[in-house]
Amino acid sequence: MKIVQKGWGWGLAAALLALSFAPALGQLGEEARKRAAEIAAEPTSSAITAEAVKDLESWVITLAGIVLILVLIAINRVASLVEFAPISQQKTSNIHGWTFLGVGLILAAFIGYEFMYHTKYHIWADSVHGQKIDSLFTVTFVITMFVFVATQAALFTFAFLYRERPGRKALYYPDNHTLEYVWTGIPAVTLLILVGGGLLVWEEVHNPDLGGQKPQEIELVGEQFQWRIRYPGMDGKLGKHGFKLLTATNPHGVDSSDVNAKDDVIASAKEIHIVKNKPVLFKVRAKDVLHGVYAPHFHVNIYAVPGMPTQFNFTPTKSTAEARKERENEKFNYELLCSQLCGSSHFNMRAVIIVHENEKELNDWMSKQATFIKNEPASTEPESKATAQL
Repeated sequence: MKIVQKGWGWGLAAALLALSFAPALGQLGEEARKRAAEIAAEPTSSAITAEAVKDLESWVITLAGIVLILVLIAINRVASLVEFAPISQQKTSNIHGWTFLGVGLILAAFIGYEFMYHTKYHIWADSVHGQKIDSLFTVTFVITMFVFVATQAALFTFAFLYRERPGRKALYYPDNHTLEYVWTGIPAVTLLILVGGGLLVWEEVHNPDLGGQKPQEIELVGEQFQWRIRYPGMDGKLGKHGFKLLTATNPHGVDSSDVNAKDDVIASAKEIHIVKNKPVLFKVRAKDVLHGVYAPHFHVNIYAVPGMPTQFNFTPTKSTAEARKERENEKFNYELLCSQLCGSSHFNMRAVIIVHENEKELNDWMSKQATFIKNEPASTEPESKATAQL
């Protein structure tokens, strides 16, 4: 054989680079298995830690599969730069057919493995609008996955079944208008339905029908690197605010002259308290850079933009206690995160969302919080005459 000079070095280098990952991945996988066995043997082992190690092992296998594909690509690259002794076109077609079949089976096994071990990372929503989004994603996924499996199976199967053989002659079939109408019309109608459904869900998310219920308003102010949280008092109204009023002792910039601000509650802890099955309205703003209000378990995600207030409505469908019981994890908590890389301490942008079973639990917590003006516990009873005169 004769090696073609042009580009062979790059192909060989690619093959060697891909192969160099194999020992490291093998060692990493072995270490993960050993560590999993050690944790399983410990009487006080944490189920969460053991699960994390198991996840690591599954990702190592995934990476190994990716490396295998890269090796095959690199080998093909090198082989394409090598001139072998002439062989018949029929034999070449036969080799290609079997190769396609083998690669197709490997990819099918790899996809099956991904379905078995990595679909659990999807977070199913515990909110009314989030469940609609999940349904939309499920329908879209089923349709696109059906098309993907059908087309890829046809691709690899036809390459194998219709390889060149003695006595077989390809049919010349230049065009078919009916067939083209069908394979253009069906995807067009399907996409129209999916996009239309998406627009309807988008409208329901941003303009929900609350059925006459008044949402619980909560103000979230993003700043480097924490969330500031403010609740309305018994009047149910948040006081006015202004960026010129921001000080070290007034981080929300609340207008103290506004009567609605006097009983506002500014939570000191990194906790957000809401009630199951009661609408919540996050009123969002930012003080410095772009932040992102992200509550993955409720499918809440909206920007916190300096100088431009935003808001998001949602209704939780499970209390924290129910979520812990369902997940069999007493330490589970709903979380509020920041979806934007807002600086070096971005990881601090988090708060716990506590969903109470009923409003009595929320009121019990609110009664222990200090109001903005008087710095004394907020009352859950109707305002007294003295309070009304403030």
